[in-house]
Amino acid sequence: MRRQTLVVLMVGIVLALAGTPSAVGSSMHPSNTGAMMLMGINRQGMQYPDWTNYNINTQDFDYMTTVFPRMNCVQLDLKLNLLMPRSLEGDYGTINEAYATALDDWVRWSAPKGTKIIMGLHYWSTNYYGYYPADLFTNPERLKGVQAFYTFLARRYRDSPNMIGFDIVNEVRVLQPSIAQYKSFVEATIDAFRQVNPDLIAYVQTIDFSSRQSFSWIETTPIERPNVVYVTHLYCHNWTTGAWDLDTPWAQYYINGDYKKAFNLLKDALYARFGRLKDLGYNVRVGEFAAPLNTPGSLRYLQDVLSIFDSWGISWAYYSWGTNVPNVLNHLVKGGSDWQTLNPQASVLEIYVGAMAPARRS
Repeated sequence: MRRQTLVVLMVGIVLALAGTPSAVGSSMHPSNTGAMMLMGINRQGMQYPDWTNYNINTQDFDYMTTVFPRMNCVQLDLKLNLLMPRSLEGDYGTINEAYATALDDWVRWSAPKGTKIIMGLHYWSTNYYGYYPADLFTNPERLKGVQAFYTFLARRYRDSPNMIGFDIVNEVRVLQPSIAQYKSFVEATIDAFRQVNPDLIAYVQTIDFSSRQSFSWIETTPIERPNVVYVTHLYCHNWTTGAWDLDTPWAQYYINGDYKKAFNLLKDALYARFGRLKDLGYNVRVGEFAAPLNTPGSLRYLQDVLSIFDSWGISWAYYSWGTNVPNVLNHLVKGGSDWQTLNPQASVLEIYVGAMAPARRS
């Protein structure tokens, strides 16, 4: 995640029914696995150089899946040069085996529980939070590196059916590629990993991912490959302080406790900006979202967002389980030195993926 104010209303909607053709001119994968209803957690940690400090172990995984036994998906955000430490220099054969083994653990832990794994490229830089090389979309060598990254993962988990797909590039708006550049890059990456495993789902983030921007590029210049899911994120707060972004029309109503008005504004905005894609036959998913503060209004907002997702058949991954430092977003678990105490947000998620939630695994 980028530490700055994000006015981001990014909603992902699993919009196509299984086997329904895409409206964009290329037929969907026969099983349209991208239309699975996935509900789970984006597990922070593997994208950072100090990933070993994020309590990544089988005990924590078991606890997370005990709290949310109906959860059926975990997303892992990765850093390319943690897996391939010399990749920025063009060496894609040198592998960090400790990092690769940690990914193996995630796949191994999740398989008996029926939990799907999505892996994604979150960062590729020497900086802690840095995104990517500036020439990611203009230098053919960078495309080669991303292809090598995903080809390695596809080959390593080819016989692991719970590893279902790749979130190809995170928050690409930081580089402002043209639609043509982005489309070419994504399609070439999909072609590379599907030579190894043609069943992998391609999760493609929208170029700007902002609630203030249209998804019209998807309608006019779609990714022309089967079994594609368009990924969005949903944030309407300041990442550093957790304060509401008051430019969002529903924020003040949640703050003031006028929840009926807030819900109607929220639902109308989501449908106007993204809900219409359901009728056009696209698969879309929320890859990240969170409640901004641990307040009654924020928790009601989280409840409303999840109810909209549920009523529209939207897949989602909450960001995130926990972090190694205090964070005003109040992740689902305290984190830091305490990976047991749950925050109130967890009780809202339990409605949908807790022990008493309906059994709706895909």
